Amino acid sequence: RAWQRCQKNPPSDFDEFCTREAYWLEDFALFTAASEENYGKPWTEWPTALRDRNPSALEDLRRRASEAIAFVKFQQYLFDTQWKALHSRAAAKGIRILGDMPLYLAQNSADVWANPKLFALGSDGRAEKVAGVPPDYFSEDGQLWGNPLYDWEAMKRDDFSWWVSRVSRILSLTDMVRIDHFRGLASYWEVDAKETTARNGVWRKGPGIALIHALRQRLGDNLPIVAEDLG
Repeated sequence: RAWQRCQKNPPSDFDEFCTREAYWLEDFALFTAASEENYGKPWTEWPTALRDRNPSALEDLRRRASEAIAFVKFQQYLFDTQWKALHSRAAAKGIRILGDMPLYLAQNSADVWANPKLFALGSDGRAEKVAGVPPDYFSEDGQLWGNPLYDWEAMKRDDFSWWVSRVSRILSLTDMVRIDHFRGLASYWEVDAKETTARNGVWRKGPGIALIHALRQRLGDNLPIVAEDLG
């Protein structure tokens, strides 16, 4: 009902929100609509043209799913508006909000679908190497998380702009952020996607201080980041 009312009389700042957040909102709305259209199947199982983001396939999706896409944007607008009201209320009472951001993303996510060149994927979009941690006294098999790994060289070539946008966005919603598995920025455990445990992996060098320098250059020297230090 709220969406029906919005279509007749949209909030004055709705279009401004969609424009400001288009860098992630557009792909997220397309991904959500396509996922629903394909009965919740992972994007790697979608029709090839849509899986590979063929421009004409995306344009066709925009046309036939325009209502669903607009509704997703409206939901995100509502959440953003309500969250920021809560954040302001907390600030007025002297309460700071600590956000939490996992280092890795799910394979079946809008970010991986929209930015395949920033991840170590095969030609079919599936991860060939995945994330985890080696065996230790918590687990004799280690932990096989299965997340696709970043192509750090590709990210470095555009000065980590995707990471800058990611951290900037969460810091617009919180006062500081904890990055889970922070040690993976120094070095990370790489496992072949065909493995069933994390035993057989290798350590790879992460982006290290270069990423922190890029974040500081764009977001300021005093980054309000908490490093999870379990590793």
